[in-house]
Amino acid sequence: MKEICGKIPRLTKEGTDLRSVQRENQGWLREFGGLNHPCAVRSTLHDAVPSLTKEGNFICICSKPLWCIIFLLITILCAPLYSKSDYEDLLHTKALEWTVTDWINSSPLTLSELRGKVVLIKWWTGPYCPFCQATAPALKEWYKTYRDSGLVVIGFYHHKTNKPLTIDHVKQLAEEMEIGYPIAIDRDWQNLKKWWLDRVENARFTSITFLIDATGVIRYIFPGGKYLKGDENYSELQSEIEKQLKIAKTGN
Repeated sequence: MKEICGKIPRLTKEGTDLRSVQRENQGWLREFGGLNHPCAVRSTLHDAVPSLTKEGNFICICSKPLWCIIFLLITILCAPLYSKSDYEDLLHTKALEWTVTDWINSSPLTLSELRGKVVLIKWWTGPYCPFCQATAPALKEWYKTYRDSGLVVIGFYHHKTNKPLTIDHVKQLAEEMEIGYPIAIDRDWQNLKKWWLDRVENARFTSITFLIDATGVIRYIFPGGKYLKGDENYSELQSEIEKQLKIAKTGN
């Protein structure tokens, strides 16, 4: 904690280039988050910053100026820098079959057996992931609204804390967030790497959303961050869900 408190101020230097800031600080963020994959660095901050505010942590986070610095840090490192061209090669391609042994709220599922269904996949983590918590209400709403129309929502959990991964830990997180849709435990980020991190150059976020049509083709990607009811991201994804459900039902 002392290390992150000591290094935050140098991110706020006037005239600092955004991308150079990200490159410069990948190492210590990765070390702080205990991650092995450099592509997960920016997402690490989403976990790290809230943990700094828990009672008992270092006093340096308690001053008002530092709150401003933390806010600026979130703005700098968590602002979406993707353009569609970064991942458009994945759109309109067949989704890869996932490899998952542990499931919650569901018996084991495979993508091939879900043909004919529209599948919405969201990678998430916890307990400190504000974007995951902010997006959960939208996923729960769509699951409740569209599941009888052919939508399958799956949350792929990818572990980020230094504590050992256990199914009970994920179950507890799911209960706290009141998640009722199927959850797949993506051990060692095996599927996240195969679907996203190893296929998109300079991938940054890990909280990715894929929408797969009834034939198994990727039709929409939300490259990380959050979507809230009423905002543009929410409306765009909901519109695509309804479009794919209609195509699955009528063929056009």
